[in-house]
Amino acid sequence: KASSDLLETYDFERMPIARKLLSFTDRIFSAGASVNPAIKLAIRFLAPMLAKFVSNIAPRYMFGFVSQLNIHYHPNKTVKEDLSRPRGKELARAGRRAPDAQMKTGGSLFDLMKGYRFNVLVMSKRVISEEARQQFEKKWRAGESLAPEAEIHWISAELSPAAITRYGVDDVLISLVRPDGYIGFQTDRF
Repeated sequence: KASSDLLETYDFERMPIARKLLSFTDRIFSAGASVNPAIKLAIRFLAPMLAKFVSNIAPRYMFGFVSQLNIHYHPNKTVKEDLSRPRGKELARAGRRAPDAQMKTGGSLFDLMKGYRFNVLVMSKRVISEEARQQFEKKWRAGESLAPEAEIHWISAELSPAAITRYGVDDVLISLVRPDGYIGFQTDRF
């Protein structure tokens, strides 16, 4: 069960996105259902030109917006970064949807994170000893982390070079992936 503090972040994160989506769909519906002769005339003549534009350029944006796959959250109680240096916008970051990547064993990161639960992805370019792994897991479970019960997955450059690249791992990167598929916390401090 989630704490009341965690549940209170839902409105903070989701309401601005819900307002934007509803406003967008409301404007489209209002224009299409309008009885105003000027709007009808504009739609009649502009619609074919807009259709070309929409069919050529806008599908990715529209799909990402309406499906909510392009949403990103700003820092709050459940979205935090503790990084030694800034990361590029094109990389996996806290507040964005966690990207998938293939594993050399067959399957993918999404296969590892099946189910509605928290997951910790510990990605590294170097070999992490079993002792260091155990110390990390003990510290994670005992700490004041958002999700001490999260399942911890160890992803090496050997296991998934694609994940190391997509997440922009320099040495080690730890990402807490929330049940909604978004990265809630990220650090490069192991």
